Amino acid sequence: MSQSKGRTISPATKTKLEELLGIQEDPADDFEIIRDRIMEGSCQWILRRETYSDWKDTMSGNSKILWLTGLPAAGKSVLSSFVIDSLHKDSSIENCCYHFFKSEHQTKRTIGHMLRSIAYQVAISSQLFRGKLLELYDSGALPFGRQKVNTIWEAIFDGILFRQRFDEPIYWIVDGLDEADYPEVLVKLLSKMQSSNR
Repeated sequence: MSQSKGRTISPATKTKLEELLGIQEDPADDFEIIRDRIMEGSCQWILRRETYSDWKDTMSGNSKILWLTGLPAAGKSVLSSFVIDSLHKDSSIENCCYHFFKSEHQTKRTIGHMLRSIAYQVAISSQLFRGKLLELYDSGALPFGRQKVNTIWEAIFDGILFRQRFDEPIYWIVDGLDEADYPEVLVKLLSKMQSSNR
């Protein structure tokens, strides 16, 4: 499974997280497949955009959303993978999580899967958050793989993640929202998170 900035966790811990969150595939697989399509020198323009710099700048401490749109097959997924790769290469950034919605993949097009994947990636990079999820696992909590979106959001995000203090921001890159089942649900959740200035 994927690891952030070279962090490693025990196989037993990874198995518990995978079982709790219903993660069956490494989130990094989709990223690596798309990243391999980046042509050398392409996508550099995004790094020079003021809107991107403002989004990446975390001095305000507030959550921020950078919304990029484009026509189908215009290269949005490649651009997303370029941004992820750039954030991974930035030594000042510890937490970069992502999800690629895929209309042809029944599970990966759901908001619930996206949230569980993001939670898994944060757990890999954050020992404190990982510990809280492991407490849930050890308490016999029902796995989240079949839980509704609101249950996942309230239990994991509102209930645990947003109550933690992180020294560094957590970047989320979400690609292909138009390919998601019920994208309006995610927009509402992100708007709620934005308005609370987390």
